[in-house]
Amino acid sequence: MAEYLEEVRHSILDNLEPFKEREGEEEPGATQPPQQEGGPRSTPPERDPFRVYGVNVILAHNEEDSSSVIFETTPTYTNLFGTIQRSYDSRGGWNSDFMDLRPGSVLRADGGFLVMYAY
Repeated sequence: MAEYLEEVRHSILDNLEPFKEREGEEEPGATQPPQQEGGPRSTPPERDPFRVYGVNVILAHNEEDSSSVIFETTPTYTNLFGTIQRSYDSRGGWNSDFMDLRPGSVLRADGGFLVMYAY
């Protein structure tokens, strides 16, 4: 954990540009006047610069916990093996990254039991 935090510190110091305040930018809490229909449109909000330093905990087991029992009532491919959630952006494309990974029943039952309804 300490090694990861040290790498994050070095990465932030090497890439300060996304964290700098831009000239003419208003305070985050300031309200903007409503725009008229023909007026200029605001730019879409940028991604959170701290997102790349996030941790997506897909699976976490305590050593004290007993074996997990997962009941899968609809054993589809996505429910069993997980998925990558995608979001639609303003430019018309789909985006996803490591924070959009979602586990399936097989991974959630790791070290435990998976009970499926199958015919």
